[in-house]
Order: sequence, then structure tokens, then C-alpha cells
Amino acid sequence: MMKVISILQKKKIYRVNFDNDVTLDLLDVVKGEFHVEKNKTYSEEEFKKLQEENTYQKLFSLTLKRLSKKDCSVKEIKDFIKKNGGNSKITDRIITKLKKYSYLNEKEIVENVLSLSNYKHYGYNKIITILIKKGISQQLVDKVKYNSTREIKEANLLAVSLEKKYKNKNTNSKQRLIYSNLIRNGFSEEIAKVTSKKFYNSTNNELNVLKLDYHKSFSSYSRKLKGNELKEKLINHLLSKGYRYSDIKLVMEENKNEMD
Repeated sequence: MMKVISILQKKKIYRVNFDNDVTLDLLDVVKGEFHVEKNKTYSEEEFKKLQEENTYQKLFSLTLKRLSKKDCSVKEIKDFIKKNGGNSKITDRIITKLKKYSYLNEKEIVENVLSLSNYKHYGYNKIITILIKKGISQQLVDKVKYNSTREIKEANLLAVSLEKKYKNKNTNSKQRLIYSNLIRNGFSEEIAKVTSKKFYNSTNNELNVLKLDYHKSFSSYSRKLKGNELKEKLINHLLSKGYRYSDIKLVMEENKNEMD
């Protein structure tokens, strides 16, 4: 048997000390339900029930706070409860109660992810990845529809913003960066390839970007290299960035006095 020897109230928490040096911080609702008071004794089984109910109530309250900040799937809530010390029995009780009061609605989560995808310009693959990671049921995931017309539209919207970001890149680099970003955002390889090819520099702009890259590279390599060694290094470096050899020669000719 275990006997309560003292109870200290701290707001809505009661620190209960037992005669076997065990201490429990009980919630007000649990103290009332189990009629906890000084000098009352509990069997080992009764104490375990008291302890489990207290853990359940704490975790249920903690879970509600979590849900007040963001929508969570059943899987996310299970992981959250486990992380905070809940066993499978307590987890099942909490999930059952949350479902009873409609606090867990995975259909709403799917709708929210789809709404977010419009703002973030996600492709179909990204949307599915997010839903699977959240633990949304396969049945709901399979119902997600995302037609090709909409996906192409989202890809173009994202690419336009990326084109502004990479405006100082040459055509080859710009297309490569846009392509890789589209893939990361969940668009198919075919859509990413077709969309990225739409963005290229005009001849004048491509030369201007090349000139900037040339001067930046020259400033860096000319500290250690001279003559033909410097020239070869510059040509190879600029070729690796996707510039045309004829354009590189033209820019180097314009700046040949630097090489002397």
C-alpha cells in the first residue's frame, strides 16, 4: 500500500508525496476524480491507474495545444504523443477522443496542402510527397487530382519567378537552375525540361552576362596565372559555365590588353 503524506498546491497542479518517497504532480481534474487527499492509501494497482490517468490528461491537453497551432494527421499526433512519453494505450485513447470531437480531419489537411501548393507553386509529386510524409491515408492520397493543365500553369509561374532570380546567369546556367528547381518542387522531368527551355537570354544580354563573368574570373585567376596559362584557364572555366566559344573569344579579344 502507498499512503499520501503531503499535498502541495501549485496553481492547477498538486504535488503529492507518498510515504515510499514517490512524488506525483497531479492535475486538478485527476486529483478530484481519484479523491486524492492526505493520509489516503492506494494499492499498487490503484496507484498505476492514478499515474496513467494523470499522464493521459497531461498528454491530451498537450496534444490539443499542438492542434491549436497546426493541423496534424493521425500519424503526426501518434508520433507527437510517443515523443512526449505516451504508451500505445494512452495514444489510442487520445486518438479516439480527438476523432470523436472531430479534432482530427485528414480531409482538411489535404485541402490545406492543395491550397498551399497554389501559393508555393508545387507540382503533383511534391504534393503527394508532403501528404505521405504527414501520414495521410493511402485512400485519401489516391483521391488527389491534379490535371496536367494546372501543373503546367504552376510550373510556368514558378519558372517566371526563378528567371528573375537568375537574371544574371547565362542561358545554359539559367535553364539548368530553373530545371533543377522545378524538379525539386515536384514537377515531372518532361514539364521541367519543356518549361526551362522557354527562358533564354537575348544575344546582347548573354554577352553582357559573359562579360561580367569574364571580369570576375580574370580578377580571380590573374593573381596566380599569366599568359597562355591564364588564357586557357579562363576559356575552360567559361566553357564549363555554358558560354559559346565564339562569344568567349569575342570578349577576350575586346579585353586583350589585360592579357598582355
